[in-house]
Amino acid sequence: MHRDEFENLKENVGELISINAFFSTTLQSQVALNFTDNGFGRPDYESVLFDIHVDCCSLSAKPFGNVQHLSFIKDEYEILFCVGAHVVLELSNDENIELKGLVEHFSKYVVETKSTLLALADVLTEMGKYEKARHFSELFLSGLEPLIQNQLACVTQSNIGLLDYHEGHYEKAMQKYETGVSMQLIQQTVELPSDEHDGRRHNLGLLYNNIGIIYIHNAKYDEALNFFQKALDHIFDNHIDITNVFSNIAVLYCYKCEYQLALEYSEKALTLEQDTLPKNHPQLASTHLKIGGIHHQIGNYDLALKCYQIADEIYRTALSPDHPSLAIVKANIGMIYIDKGISENHPIRGIMHSNIGLAYLRCCDYTLAMENFEKALQIQFVSLPPDHLNIATTYNNIAAIYFESEENY
Repeated sequence: MHRDEFENLKENVGELISINAFFSTTLQSQVALNFTDNGFGRPDYESVLFDIHVDCCSLSAKPFGNVQHLSFIKDEYEILFCVGAHVVLELSNDENIELKGLVEHFSKYVVETKSTLLALADVLTEMGKYEKARHFSELFLSGLEPLIQNQLACVTQSNIGLLDYHEGHYEKAMQKYETGVSMQLIQQTVELPSDEHDGRRHNLGLLYNNIGIIYIHNAKYDEALNFFQKALDHIFDNHIDITNVFSNIAVLYCYKCEYQLALEYSEKALTLEQDTLPKNHPQLASTHLKIGGIHHQIGNYDLALKCYQIADEIYRTALSPDHPSLAIVKANIGMIYIDKGISENHPIRGIMHSNIGLAYLRCCDYTLAMENFEKALQIQFVSLPPDHLNIATTYNNIAAIYFESEENY
């Protein structure tokens, strides 16, 4: 809003403000942050985020409702307030509001460095809304001007490849990554200013990292490690992107059952994330979840539980209540208590692995979903009669992976 209007609002803190039009809001804080867009770079405008608390018991309250099912973009989780709605203004304490760090991080690393369409695609990807993220990425790609098409097209195609990966289309993702590498290598032969050349080298490192992930899913660990090393050689030192490489190397060593090395790389990622990201960033939760998983695997249940609880606390702050990552961390916490007190083939273990598998299936992480469904099936074969409904349900869940992931299983 314009700075004069913002100052007027600040002068009326504690007063009743009436809204003279329909008032569109969202249940998703990250969607709201994207619309603030850092004032769109205009010096006379301020980005303002309203955190609205509604008294549903007030008899004088104006009508409002969830119009998500009627909205063109359903992932905005839109709540619409009627004309004449009134609010009491309170000024947030910047020293205490937890959202402040996320706002600053979003402004610095997304809004100020990318176009609005790509920034929105990034937010939607992080929210797990891959279809919408693809829509805005492809919309941006279709509007590129010829003079800048090569580099931005390469980066955007890489982002679309990442969406293919998240949706389980690994061969499609690999094709886009390899095309991106070829384009980047060709562009490196063009004489450019040193900073632009370094930026393209950094982008090439991101592609190498993505290719390494595909090799992990294909169980080609030596090839994966080779590409991760290339990524480390290309990505800027101490850049937040390098934490993804560390995390992926940790995953690789987990698959090889080399848990000490997996811990070392996970902790490298966590150290840099803690120095770079706001304390309630979802990426920190993801790393705590992975470290907890390693401790869980080697039997360090108390350490694993502590990591899971930290991840749960961050996720509850940063994500919507129905985000699948919350289900995953809750299920892992449940598995800790089961592992500490229930026999190896107890039926409840099969149920927990099925639940974890369903959460990963919702995240389109078909590899981890399949691992958990197969564990559930192994336990069910031992602990249940062969015609038990739970076995049929697990087979059905595995079939869903084959159906959704197309060529990959």
